[in-house]
Order: sequence, then C-alpha cells, then structure tokens
Amino acid sequence: MIAFKKLSQDITGIDVRLQTGAETQAPNRPKVNKDIGVSQKQALTSLADGLPEKSSLSAALRRLVSRSK
Repeated sequence: MIAFKKLSQDITGIDVRLQTGAETQAPNRPKVNKDIGVSQKQALTSLADGLPEKSSLSAALRRLVSRSK
C-alpha cells in the first residue's frame, strides 16, 4: 500500500469477483438417535414443569420430549 502511495495513486476501493465452482451439496449430518427412555422423558417433563411457564428452555424440553420416539 505504501508503494502505491509513493506512485501518487490513491486507492479508493478493491473489487473482488468470484466465480462459483461446481454445485456443492451440504455435508451429510450423522443421524441422531431420537430414542429417549420413559424415565428420561418423565425427568425432562418434570424439569420443564419446574421452570417458568413462558421459559424458552421449558418449551425446548417439551418439544424434545414430544419429538422423541
């Protein structure tokens, strides 16, 4: 940059252009085991019941339990 200033050229911007390559696919995520045992579901539900009613954690725990097998 200093070399450009010595040549009395002001740099006002840089233009970067990229060319997309071949279409890429998102990496495959490993399958997550959605099995939760009965006692774990009860414990998570109990924990959710003990949290404030409008708690985002409570809602997330309830979704987790409802989506599990």
